[in-house]
Formats: sequence, structure tokens, C-alpha cells
Amino acid sequence: MEWRGLIALLLNEKTRIALAEVVLEEAEREGRRLSALERSKARAALTDAGVLAGAEPAPGVSRDYLQRFLRRPGRADGAGLERFLRSDGRIDRYPANQEQRRLLLAWVAGQVLAPGEVIDERTLSARLGEYSDDPVLLRRYLVDVELVERAPDGSAYFLPEGGTRD
Repeated sequence: MEWRGLIALLLNEKTRIALAEVVLEEAEREGRRLSALERSKARAALTDAGVLAGAEPAPGVSRDYLQRFLRRPGRADGAGLERFLRSDGRIDRYPANQEQRRLLLAWVAGQVLAPGEVIDERTLSARLGEYSDDPVLLRRYLVDVELVERAPDGSAYFLPEGGTRD
């Protein structure tokens, strides 16, 4: 998985929690714990780097920081998601590789919806129209892979709790 995929996973609250649980379980199995000073220094380093935002004792992951990485141009050799985009930033084609397709869709979901934002179908389709010549198909893909959730009555669309799943 390329770095964009990792950033997309870290943007999602559920995958971040799952990662945190695995890391904590591993530390517990190995009997490793941070002292208060070590924890403070590590959090300060993460805050200085922009990964964490907010004040102690409860800083949070900075979604803005992570999303900036996804908006950065990829490698010049076309190894990133930009190889599936036209020069105007619209989707040229969908990757055949399911992992790459999911990463592309996660990127789009993060561009068109903010966490906690709830919008109607027309608004979502208009926003998706900035990225695709077929916004209805793109909307269907996003819902099918659960990167965007739809209200049971179809009246509203929103990101899954915690942001995109990828």
C-alpha cells in the first residue's frame, strides 16, 4: 500500500481506533508503557508536526493535516491516485485493482463531505459532478463500499462516523 492509502486509513476514526487497539495490545503483551514524561514528549512532537491538534490533556488527530497529504500531488511516475485523474482533477477512469479503487473513492469522499455534514442527494450529486462525468455512478460506488452512508429513506448522505473508512 502506498502512503496515500495509509493516510486515508488514518483519516477514518474506526481504522484509527482499530490500529490504536492493536498497538496498545502489543505494548501490553510486551510489557511496555510510557512514562508521563515520555508520553508528554511524544505528544508534543506529534503536535509540533501537526498530526495532533488541540490542547492537553485531550488532543485529537488533525484531520486537516492528514487531508493535506491526500491533496498533495503524487509521484511524477504516476504511481499515485493522480494517474486515474485528468489534469483538471476529475476522474478519468476507475482502477481495476479494488484496493486502488477504494483509495480513489476514499479520496473523493473526503473531498466532497466533511465529518458530521449531512447533505441531500442533489447536493451530493452536484459535488460529485466536480470529480466525475457520471456523478450518479460515483455516488453508487461510494455508498456500495460504505465510504458514504445514505439515510434509510434516501433523503440524506453523510460520511460514516469518524470520516471516510479508507
